[in-house]
Amino acid sequence: MDINSYLLLLPHDKPIRMVSKILEISDKHSETICQIDQDNPFLKDNGILSELANIELIAQTAAIMLIFNRYENKGFSLEELLRIKENENNLGFLVTISNLSFLSQIMARDNFRVRVDLNNHIDDYYAFSGMVYMKDILVAKGDMTIYAE
Repeated sequence: MDINSYLLLLPHDKPIRMVSKILEISDKHSETICQIDQDNPFLKDNGILSELANIELIAQTAAIMLIFNRYENKGFSLEELLRIKENENNLGFLVTISNLSFLSQIMARDNFRVRVDLNNHIDDYYAFSGMVYMKDILVAKGDMTIYAE
């Protein structure tokens, strides 16, 4: 199955879902391409993305890794994965945010890359470090813990 099929399991739809493509994914990291469309609710009136949206970008890229880890190598078809999304309660909650830095602004229609690395995992708690890049320039970074059922 194409790794981008896992995007269908994100609990977000456009315009909140900003992840548009999965570049790399494993049990320890994920890297995505994200796009900010003009109708994104995180956009300010001047077309600049709210800095807080970087948290959502990192969280969505982390969610892709958690989804991958849950369902990879289980032999599910795309149709079965879509049924899982409809019938299962795959909830995740942001528990902590730390070391957050915003280094540059993101504009509407910009494409950028998000990388997330899994630092630690205890029971249903996952600690991540995330970085947001515009081309090869780091624009935001931070650490977060997610609780995922």
